[in-house]
Amino acid sequence: MRLTLQQKKVVNSKPRKLLLITGNTSTGKLTTLLNRAAYLKNNYSFNEEDKLLFITTNEEMEDIKRRYNEQIEDNNYCTLFSFYSQNIEFIDRKSFLYDLWEEFGDKSLKIKEDNNLFENLIKEIIEHMKKQYPRIKLFKKKKASAFLREINWIESMGILSEEDYSNCVRKKAPKVKDKDKVLGQLKKNASSRKAMYGMYKLFYQELNNKGYTDIYQIVRKLIEKKAYCNCKYAHIFIHRGELLTERELKFYQECASDKRYSTISVTIDKEKVHNETGVLVRGKKMDYSCVSTKAKKIRLNKIFQVKYEVYNGYLWDGIEKFKFIDLNHNKQFNLSQDSSVNDELILHEEDKDIEIKKEELLTIPVFSNIAAGQPMYIEDAQQDTMNMPNFWFKGKKDIFMLKVKGDSMINANIHDGDYVIIHKQQGVVHNDIVAVSYNGEATLKRLNLKEENPMLMPENDRYDPIVIIGEDIYIFGKAIGIVKGKA
Repeated sequence: MRLTLQQKKVVNSKPRKLLLITGNTSTGKLTTLLNRAAYLKNNYSFNEEDKLLFITTNEEMEDIKRRYNEQIEDNNYCTLFSFYSQNIEFIDRKSFLYDLWEEFGDKSLKIKEDNNLFENLIKEIIEHMKKQYPRIKLFKKKKASAFLREINWIESMGILSEEDYSNCVRKKAPKVKDKDKVLGQLKKNASSRKAMYGMYKLFYQELNNKGYTDIYQIVRKLIEKKAYCNCKYAHIFIHRGELLTERELKFYQECASDKRYSTISVTIDKEKVHNETGVLVRGKKMDYSCVSTKAKKIRLNKIFQVKYEVYNGYLWDGIEKFKFIDLNHNKQFNLSQDSSVNDELILHEEDKDIEIKKEELLTIPVFSNIAAGQPMYIEDAQQDTMNMPNFWFKGKKDIFMLKVKGDSMINANIHDGDYVIIHKQQGVVHNDIVAVSYNGEATLKRLNLKEENPMLMPENDRYDPIVIIGEDIYIFGKAIGIVKGKA
């Protein structure tokens, strides 16, 4: 699927704590978010604990799963970390909160979605409020649905006191034909605000006494119970962010792990019907007052048309010669390949050339750039493949290749631009050359286990060893071969 230049910039941009993607319908927000999810999953998910969460609405769930799988297939998203990163958990926003409530919430309160129940309860409370505030006309004219709107808004905004509500700027209610269904503007510090806040408190008190709660209150209670401590995610993706309440957004931010590469990405459709309690949209204007100024805000402007194209991989011009070094057996082999017949190899021995056919080849995925120098993030995640004789790797599964960047391993005959073949394994021994994630960044070094503390040793005197003391380290696997001279 071909993305616009603006979409590509968003998809491949560095991790952001909060990324807000806005635009009108058909500007490709969802396509951008799905590609962003695949990119972050495969480039910034460094171990099996890095969980990913994709939040959307229930009615769009199956379509989004299908489209995500199409993005993966069409764009060949695959990197070194694809071997270790978790699958994305797709769930609708209500189910995510309801599941957490089931596990961590108050067992005495059942979640209720019944406006008739809520409005009947409000009607009872109105009679009480008329007696307490006989001079306030508010309780004599407006319908129960108007008060329910305001109660939902107060709870969703995370207003904690009567004083806060009395002084807050109230979002303008949507226009409706029946004016009695909305409260209208309540002046700051007016007695009507004090009365409305009292009604809000009484509503939840009575609702809880009946053994019920609602979608708005459970978010507050989940935050109070710190339920987010049990569901940390490296990356969170939220589609239809215009529906988010302020408390929900804060809760998702708490659910994000504290790793420096963790992210939250949100799409916001300016043209769709908005939730009155939504915090990021005021009418049809964006409202960023609730988010940090450090949040990255991007608006997609162009109408996006889906276009499919075939991925052709890389073609090589002429006869390419290269060398394979078997590190396990300390042997070297010379190979060549004709670009016009790229599913065959020629193995050159001293007295003859051996043609290796397609069925005798093992196709190995290639990932761009692991550091043979200072640790760094994997770069240029675009996938390639390389064919090698299958009989060299009998009995070995999960083999992949890394392109080397840097010169810290030159004394081990591993130079900048070489490809290293890695066998995925964690059972490594002293003196093995290993690919590791060190504090969330990738590097290639020799493992030293004979010192007091394990060390990652360079093979170049210009670089210092890396002492492993309580550091976050994950071993991808052991180097079993080197490919030299491959373009």
